[in-house]
Amino acid sequence: IGGALRVARPGGPRGQDSLGVRVAGSLFRSEKGAMKWLGRYGLFVASLLVVLLLQACRQRVLPDYSYYQSLEGAEWAIEDELFYTFPVSAGERYLVEGVVRVTPDFALRQIPLGVVLETPDHRFEESKVLLPITPARIRTTGYIVREYPFSIMSDFRPDTSSFYTISLRPLLRDSVIRGVIEVGVTVTPSR
Repeated sequence: IGGALRVARPGGPRGQDSLGVRVAGSLFRSEKGAMKWLGRYGLFVASLLVVLLLQACRQRVLPDYSYYQSLEGAEWAIEDELFYTFPVSAGERYLVEGVVRVTPDFALRQIPLGVVLETPDHRFEESKVLLPITPARIRTTGYIVREYPFSIMSDFRPDTSSFYTISLRPLLRDSVIRGVIEVGVTVTPSR
């Protein structure tokens, strides 16, 4: 063999080619063996191929904007208003979501948040979002951090292509919410 390509030619003695290498027969000893193998494994292989094709064809829309702000000392004070400025295009639809990452010992069951959207012409639209902290909404990040996503605007349609700013701040009576590590905002095109 020694790196050279050898072409087997049938015709040698007892199933060997002219170079003395055994010529391989069929993968299966008979057609019946091939059909038995296909019957046993064919459906599995076909199902696996369909699943792989569907997974490969599935288009996942990535966020146009994703930014997280760390909070010093894992504390979010009422006066800590967090700002997120992101570009958008007119005529597009966007899903604007927030994410709060907390320590495992975080004790609150919900966080009321004040949301302010500032448009390019400096108009302000205020709203409130109640962020439920429930085990059903938890996502772990691989570290000892829990992540709670929440919707800020499910169908945001900007009037102009420009930069918009969202600010978030807690609306609790407590002056500081302990255990909040990061707060983030993602903006994803809705297609």
